[in-house]
Amino acid sequence: MINVIKYLLSIFVMLSPIFNLKAQNLNIDLREVNLAYKNARSISADVEVLVYSRNDVTNTRVFLGRFFKSGLNYYSGIMDVFYLKNARCSIILDKNLRYVQYAGTKKTLAGPSTLPDFESQVDSLQKQIKSFNLISKSSRSISYRAFLLDKSIVEYIDITISLPGYTLGELVYYYQKDFETERVSVKYKNVTLNEVIPEGDFSEYKFIKYVNGKIVPAEPYKNYRLIIK
Repeated sequence: MINVIKYLLSIFVMLSPIFNLKAQNLNIDLREVNLAYKNARSISADVEVLVYSRNDVTNTRVFLGRFFKSGLNYYSGIMDVFYLKNARCSIILDKNLRYVQYAGTKKTLAGPSTLPDFESQVDSLQKQIKSFNLISKSSRSISYRAFLLDKSIVEYIDITISLPGYTLGELVYYYQKDFETERVSVKYKNVTLNEVIPEGDFSEYKFIKYVNGKIVPAEPYKNYRLIIK
């Protein structure tokens, strides 16, 4: 199941409109989203992932996360995997595998695919969508149904863009019928642009500390394996 969700979150980087008349409105709206994120001094949002079972409507799994970015500083966490980057270091902490990975200024750790990066998501909406239809439009949002060129796993995706700020509101992935998962919803809540994010929110001391000049995991993670790159 975790691998399925990782696939869904990483597929963001493979979506894109084909440039035709039917796709023109979505293409324009995605450009507006792209501009909103690229021009923002800071971005923050809560992330909610809901996984719906096809055969058991009572079995819905929920994963909550948080994302924020200011300049070159970045923090994100979902499914108990956390990524932090600032001017001094980059860190990955995985509560599932119980390790802390640290890199100083000479090397930057790549963020896990489970962690959303709005800019890379929107930048990559370019090659995988065959066609799409408008679902609804109001003063607060606009929604499209996008059909993929490759339907082997996901048949189509519903994309909701929040207005008037043009930010991603929700992505819903609908699986082919032979998959146990019927659909996965990724919701972005409390999205804010250009607000001041305290420097302390990007502090590495959430995850590590120094003892006698050596890096060790912070107290809550003192039994985790430490990997220094």
